Amino acid sequence: MTMIDNAEGFGPVCGVLEEKPGQDHFVKMYDNKIYGEHPDMSDCPTDGSFCIPLTKAGMMLNGCSASNRGEICTQGSCYPWHNLHGGGINRQTGVFERNEFYNFEKTTALGLANVAITLSRFQSDYLPLQLFKNTLFYNVHSESMAWMPTPPDAWANTRDCGDFPCTAPLNALISFKESLF
Repeated sequence: MTMIDNAEGFGPVCGVLEEKPGQDHFVKMYDNKIYGEHPDMSDCPTDGSFCIPLTKAGMMLNGCSASNRGEICTQGSCYPWHNLHGGGINRQTGVFERNEFYNFEKTTALGLANVAITLSRFQSDYLPLQLFKNTLFYNVHSESMAWMPTPPDAWANTRDCGDFPCTAPLNALISFKESLF
């Protein structure tokens, strides 16, 4: 696939209806080209018709969650897809091979964040290992490689995470092998 000038970025999401002991879960994406903000695709056209300034990301990392949504969403509560609507599950890995990222400047033309890789803003409980292999980065500013958000204070609550605060973004592990930056 080829993605150009995404808003929150594209990424795989996995819903698991029943977690079974010893079962591994993978989200995999191969052979994609991801382009940053395109200069001819302004979020605020010069004709004044509309203006939607957006923070941009090329890819949004996510994972699998306990879910009752099924394979095809037919209800409004399923959206956005990266809102997992369930807790993280064990034994999962994100595998991304032979993907290419192009043209991610430090900020968008409107001065907002512009990153190649980010996390879902709904991923509070657990982010699995994200393994990138043979990944290429072309014209990507060093500060635009990846952005890991600070968990909101509201995520530190015993209702959701027991005695452990929900801090998935602080515990993200992203591995790059055989990649060119």
